[in-house]
Amino acid sequence: MLKFRTLTLVFLILVFRTWAQVPVSEKDWCMKVLESKNEIKKELEGQVPFASEDIKIGTEPAKISMDISGENTLVLITRSRGGTDVRDEVFWTNLKLYKRDGTFDYLNKLDVLSVYTKKGKSLMKRGVLKTKRKSKVSQSVFLHGNVETRFDLNKKYVKIEGLIGISEKFKGEVKQASIKVKNTATIKLENDFLSDYPEMMRLFLTQVNVGSNVWLSDVEGKYEKQAVSELIKKLNNQSHFKKLENKISKLPKEEQLLKYLELFVRVKYIYNLQQEMKWVRPESLFSAFENMKMNSNFNALVYEGKLATIKSVYEPALSGMYFENKKAVKNIELILKYKKEILLANPLLDFDQLLVVRYNLGRDSRKAMGPQIGTQANNWSVHTSMKK
Repeated sequence: MLKFRTLTLVFLILVFRTWAQVPVSEKDWCMKVLESKNEIKKELEGQVPFASEDIKIGTEPAKISMDISGENTLVLITRSRGGTDVRDEVFWTNLKLYKRDGTFDYLNKLDVLSVYTKKGKSLMKRGVLKTKRKSKVSQSVFLHGNVETRFDLNKKYVKIEGLIGISEKFKGEVKQASIKVKNTATIKLENDFLSDYPEMMRLFLTQVNVGSNVWLSDVEGKYEKQAVSELIKKLNNQSHFKKLENKISKLPKEEQLLKYLELFVRVKYIYNLQQEMKWVRPESLFSAFENMKMNSNFNALVYEGKLATIKSVYEPALSGMYFENKKAVKNIELILKYKKEILLANPLLDFDQLLVVRYNLGRDSRKAMGPQIGTQANNWSVHTSMKK
């Protein structure tokens, strides 16, 4: 998996106790994350990466100074927040790489091994930065937002120093941005996880409120612990999982990460059931059933037994699922199954075709607006507004 040697990050993930109620794909997700993080930990070899604070428009450029002795590769990671497109030249850098004899090369003289973005385009430019004060920063490299760029060091350098800043032309557009210097490239790994396990990644990252690169860069497991704690808070009954969380906190440090991740998967399963059950109201189902009985094309006899089952198991199943009671969880799944069957049996839904539109926007899905789905940039357009 990470065969090249290069400068920082990554992270870890796993799962707990029985897997009886956990989909195979989620077990696979946990193991892949664990394997990935172990690989990255080997690459780190005790190196501490540089990570700037969020740089805002109007603030002083950030200073970089770090030891890169013995490193083969330098990786610069940019992350921007605001209205910028991935192709925008958000960052400028003015970095010197010192050799053991005290001489140095500018970053823009180094060979670029690769530039990785979600669009696979090379988004870097060498040149001279002109500022509003008519001064110049020579030997600059301009980096676009949300890109990972790898440079070849070939173990020639011992130290990197210099400045990074946001291009002034983005005033009012880029709210803030950050840059990392690492020895391990992870953006492809990030995108693979976001693409292969979108639901899991969405829920996990929502709990910790950080980007996937930050999460993967943490080797201590603090985000796994935070994700578990935050998701438990969303449950209507937290007692069972809080006891398990407390039990894990008393384990040896090296065992906690795996257990927290296993627990996260279990909490996620119950949380998803809770969210589904918000749409199940027995009284509403009975009303719908009575209404459908008025239609001569509705076969009420087929569904009466299922409706009665929902009524009888609803309360004990709803309370028992928070304790991972197997019978309760099985009945919750049965309720959801029967609810779907009953409502979809409505004769009014018996039409020939249903057109469903799905967009796969990847990691941009949470910030997509009208133009990304083919409509105008306003809040009243729908799919029928699209060009034919």
